[in-house]
Amino acid sequence: MFDEDIKIAGEKFTQRPKPNTQPQTSTSQTEDFENAKRAGVKLAEKIVKTAAVPWGEEQDDSFDLKLQRGLLLAFSAVVTVEALAVAERVKDIIKHEFYKELSKQDAGLYRGTTDSGAFSFYYLAHRRGIDVERRIGQTFAMLCSHDGDPIYQELGEALFCSMQSKTMKIIAEFCIIIKG
Repeated sequence: MFDEDIKIAGEKFTQRPKPNTQPQTSTSQTEDFENAKRAGVKLAEKIVKTAAVPWGEEQDDSFDLKLQRGLLLAFSAVVTVEALAVAERVKDIIKHEFYKELSKQDAGLYRGTTDSGAFSFYYLAHRRGIDVERRIGQTFAMLCSHDGDPIYQELGEALFCSMQSKTMKIIAEFCIIIKG
């Protein structure tokens, strides 16, 4: 070591503050988490409300169209949240609050998201990455016991795309900043 490498503290020397070992949550991060919670709740409310709107032949006993619509809407919201360019923690909070609120507002729909197997079929269609909307529509028709029916396929496509758009609007409404 050379003399020029050594610095001697003069009268103006101030001791550096010790780093805080306690994790701090910034105000903006806390706001993001609160906004994520509110967004998850709003998503669940939107899905329950949208799924309740009757469509077509509601009296068809071979399936529960309301449940199938709700499952598709829930799937669409979840995959849209998963694709967001935000922190993983924010996505996790949105999804957690979404499922928590969904279980409060419509327990049958909530159980369907885990017990019915519909999400597995939708994930298979989604992960192929080719003609996703069309494949989701075909899957919806199949789950509604109308495999190959173009009306049900188009309905499934429309529900999926519409919910993606609504999900993004809800995310934007709560000022969750999406990274470029």
